[in-house]
Amino acid sequence: MLGRNLVIAWRHLRKDKVTTGINLLGMVIGVTACLLTYLIILAELSYDTFHKDRSRIFRVVSSLQMPSAAVQPVANIPYPAAAIISMEFDSVESVAVFMTFYGKVAIPFEDQELIVSELPDINEDVSDIIMTQPSYFDIFQYEWLAGEKDSALQKPFQLVLTESKARRYFGGIPASKILGREVVYNDSLRTTVVGVVRDWKQNTDFIFNDFISFETINKTSLGRRFHLNSWQAPNRFSQTFVKLKKGASAASFEHKLAALIDQHTEANIESARLQPLAGIHFDETYRDMYSSKARLPLLYTLNAIALFILGLAIINYINLSTAQSFSGSIEVGIRRMLGGQRSTLIIQFLLETFLLTSMAVLLALLLVEPALGLIASYVPEKIGLDLLTPSASLGVLGLTVVTSLLAGFYPALVATGYSPLVGLGKQKLPVKSKRDSFRKVLIVIQFTISIVLINCSLVINQQIFFLLTQDLGVNQHNIINFNLPGFGYAVEGQEIYDKVKESPVVEMASRNMGPPMEKDHRNVILTSVDQKTSVQAELLSGDEHYIDLFEIKMIAGRNFEVNNRDSLTEFVLNESAVRELGFDKPGDALGERVACDLGVGGGRRAGQIVGIVADFHSRPLKDPINPVLFIPSNRNPRTISVKVSAINSQEEYDAVIQELSNVWQEQYPGQQFRYSLLDREVFGYYDWEFNTAQIIGAATIISIFVSCIGLFGLATFTTRRRTKEIGIRKVVGASVANIVMMLSREFLILIAIAIVFASPIAWVVMTTWLKFFAYHTSFPLWTFVISGLLALVISLLTIASHAIKVARKSPVNSLRFE
Repeated sequence: MLGRNLVIAWRHLRKDKVTTGINLLGMVIGVTACLLTYLIILAELSYDTFHKDRSRIFRVVSSLQMPSAAVQPVANIPYPAAAIISMEFDSVESVAVFMTFYGKVAIPFEDQELIVSELPDINEDVSDIIMTQPSYFDIFQYEWLAGEKDSALQKPFQLVLTESKARRYFGGIPASKILGREVVYNDSLRTTVVGVVRDWKQNTDFIFNDFISFETINKTSLGRRFHLNSWQAPNRFSQTFVKLKKGASAASFEHKLAALIDQHTEANIESARLQPLAGIHFDETYRDMYSSKARLPLLYTLNAIALFILGLAIINYINLSTAQSFSGSIEVGIRRMLGGQRSTLIIQFLLETFLLTSMAVLLALLLVEPALGLIASYVPEKIGLDLLTPSASLGVLGLTVVTSLLAGFYPALVATGYSPLVGLGKQKLPVKSKRDSFRKVLIVIQFTISIVLINCSLVINQQIFFLLTQDLGVNQHNIINFNLPGFGYAVEGQEIYDKVKESPVVEMASRNMGPPMEKDHRNVILTSVDQKTSVQAELLSGDEHYIDLFEIKMIAGRNFEVNNRDSLTEFVLNESAVRELGFDKPGDALGERVACDLGVGGGRRAGQIVGIVADFHSRPLKDPINPVLFIPSNRNPRTISVKVSAINSQEEYDAVIQELSNVWQEQYPGQQFRYSLLDREVFGYYDWEFNTAQIIGAATIISIFVSCIGLFGLATFTTRRRTKEIGIRKVVGASVANIVMMLSREFLILIAIAIVFASPIAWVVMTTWLKFFAYHTSFPLWTFVISGLLALVISLLTIASHAIKVARKSPVNSLRFE
């Protein structure tokens, strides 16, 4: 029985190859989009789900109380709190603290050291090196290939490596023979390998491969840098993880933790809590230096787009199937007259839909891997389709069944709902029916979705243009930044700075702690001594050329001076800082005594305001302008910024980079010259917006294409049904244009209705999206006009491409059988 029904279904699909092709193409596109989204969601949901006892593993996070009354979430707590937790909290099974470490790596070899890894950039790169406690391996389980877990990392200068990192450092020698070998970090930190563990193959945010013993910190200068005894703001390099005992209450732990924090009044911690391990990958509230956060808005967008595209394909199938249902009513009528049950006929039509959907799924499976390559920059690295896994196979099967039911059920009801007399020609079908109205509604829905996407694409690109052309109040052109090597920054920065200034391509140079435009700035507490007002301000530090090089406008007073003692007695503020300190006019703040709390290890410095600069954008335009404090500094800079001559060609650009690289190699032979262009860094602020624009743009093209092939199929069927009418009209003198307009009018009216529905929807969606930016363009009304005209023109061309062909045929061909 099933075999016969499959043969019948296949025969029906082959009968009208154009309709089958249109339906199959739309289904393939829709199913491929859904499979891609499903795989992406599976990959994102799989992060760190493989850990044993993962439900009992938490990260300890906190919130800092800022002077502005705002609360700033941080992904850590002060180290002394972590130490007390490990000793006094009886609900805890294990506690582990780790510090992210940025280091150049060298391997001793004979009489020299081979550099295998350059120093990562703290602001740009993610380090896979941490300093951690032995209990880290109690919380996170590894398979040990060499060494003993119980004795590893117990002493200073011990090191555990993953298998992949050990192979990179020492080649293919057995893991057991790597034990005892040395690895040198930042030229002076010499460690000994005491263990090798197997890499995790699953998706994880814990990308660490070098584990240095935590005891090493107190035996080196790192102890002063990490401030392990401070109860002030937590160190941004640190993380604290706990594994609770079975049956222990997280709420009870948090209550005891709050009491611990309250005992130390010098800490500005407003609250502390436990963050489940499963939430780290998805929660962007708490930022750290290693995890790759899942962009939930991106996932929602991809999911919505995939469902929209599949919905468009299903609408195509429903429209074409219901439009052709009357053509098959003769077969249905005969089978009904011979005793066939309607339920049996419905199953037959559903089987036909299932066969077409299965074909689409098989083709989509072939397209998934190439499609993943096209969107590799938007998806996790470890993603692919493995039909042997239950999640993938069940997902594909579920998608096939659900799509078949959604696409086939209504057409099956329509096709089997005709009276047998209609199918046998004994009864006429009404000229207009509810089926026609429903089909029109579906066409309106199709083009409403497409027009909304067109509007969204236009507005997003308009906002990107606004972001890239807005005057930021800072010069970002022809400025090159490069960081100096060394952990804790280079003392010898003076020598390369002097050589850079002498370069013929350099107009001005500045030593600083980073350019004024970065994604993250250090925040300090700025207090007006006289007015007793405190504000949170972004800290920018550089020499006397810093403000001039970046062309930040001075509106009152003067620039600070830098003396040999690197005094912090002169400050420059921006307008926002002056305003929040309580001064009505910028000039009123000149000469005011202020103090800034530089946080852990920085102490409190007092000085005098000598200059006020105009407000400028130090962060992406998503964020408002914040108070900014400039302090003078020329000792141990992190960054050298140079303003070069105008670059007008690729050849000039290459020459400038080569000149700076030569200066670098003279000072640091053998070390890679890493640099960044400030204007390109600014572009990088808006990667999310660029990605969104590309995704929406691609979705718009696909949705229009799917909608139009469906429209083409309906136009084909309509002209086929009205062939004799067209012939008669031509005989009585109708022109090709008259016939094309006659065939197009109904569809164009439906698209015009779609424009009316789509416009307010697009306006609500995009005005909501624009509110995420502190500075944004207004919603341009011309997008409604362009999107509407575009939809009408594309639809008209789609219909006319077939209607003209039919209208130009000789009427003899259509009337000779009358």
